[in-house]
Amino acid sequence: MDADTTKSLRTNASKPLNAPQPLSVEENAAGLPTAVTLKRRHAIITIEDYWRIDDEWWRLITGSCWTN
Repeated sequence: MDADTTKSLRTNASKPLNAPQPLSVEENAAGLPTAVTLKRRHAIITIEDYWRIDDEWWRLITGSCWTN
């Protein structure tokens, strides 16, 4: 006998997996990150990558900077 495929999946049992957690970032005078605190403080030793996203570049205020 085949399984009943007319039943819908339950989507109301929502418990977030890995829900977002607030964090804080410490910066030096130049605006570069020096530490990140989630549950405990983690010092940033090196920045391996840096990129900037210029979204809607035609507007007066542009860009978001990201580090990795």
